[in-house]
Amino acid sequence: LPTTIPTLLWSPASKALTLSSYPPPTPTPSQHLIELHSTGLTRGELTWPEPNSCPHPIPGRDFAGIIVGSPPTPSPRPFRPGDRVYALTSFYRPGHARTYSVAETTELARMPATLDFHEAAAVPMSALSAWQGLFTKGGLTAEERSGENEGKSVLITGASGPVGLWALQLARWSGVRSVAVVRTGKEGLVSELGADEVVVYEEGGLREWGEGKVGVEVVFDCAGGKLLKEAWTVAKSGGKVVGIAEPPKDHCPTDGVKEDVKGEWFIVDQDGVMLEKITDLIDAGKVKPVVDSVWKLEEWGKAFDKVETGHPLGRVVVQV
Repeated sequence: LPTTIPTLLWSPASKALTLSSYPPPTPTPSQHLIELHSTGLTRGELTWPEPNSCPHPIPGRDFAGIIVGSPPTPSPRPFRPGDRVYALTSFYRPGHARTYSVAETTELARMPATLDFHEAAAVPMSALSAWQGLFTKGGLTAEERSGENEGKSVLITGASGPVGLWALQLARWSGVRSVAVVRTGKEGLVSELGADEVVVYEEGGLREWGEGKVGVEVVFDCAGGKLLKEAWTVAKSGGKVVGIAEPPKDHCPTDGVKEDVKGEWFIVDQDGVMLEKITDLIDAGKVKPVVDSVWKLEEWGKAFDKVETGHPLGRVVVQV
């Protein structure tokens, strides 16, 4: 390895990003060394407390690349030098806006054979968040056209965002009826990716949409704010409001909520085995990533502008 590599460093104190020459990571005995090709950027990640607890925070939480070094101890899930892999890694370690990085075996999955590196880097965080929101937290069944999901429905706020687009596709795959809540102009994409019904959001409109309806089994909130507050009113009795943007319980309205509706907020878990399932679905043509744009590492400023203020359709990816 070179003694230094191009690395995008974040300073929480000065709130500044700097492209620098910085030493490459040294793998622990349980880690693989990865030559990176691409990393995905996520809105708000520079403010997250977990990455900012690192001595030298590096953005980019998920990646696609090639293994160049593996742990000496054999693993039940063997990955070897030369393997194409992708992953979402721990938020408590530096990220992947650099040319080499490290990952634990438990975080890694085979990269889909049908994707290039840029497309693959757009998958892990968004797809895992959607899977866990619908199935792990939402209680829906993670099987293709599952009979247990017959007659069930999910309403997805922020459905045109990176996680929402995955949630729509996974709902379609598992046989769950989906209602996509989007801003004007996003209707076509969400319909293409599986939305059974599209609600174009205007303030107060979601509560109005839910009037007279039994409600949905799961609300999967990817938006937060006023939209999350209104979304509580469309969950059926005994339903769930699952959120990734903000804690749902902080936005529960004082009226209009049906009986025994539960709220839960979660942070996505890193899970290579779960990501392997998504790999299989991608290679089978059941689901696909949506890439908004790809930027070079030296274009990091434009890339982050797009993520934070540019209303991207899908993930923003950086080629490292």
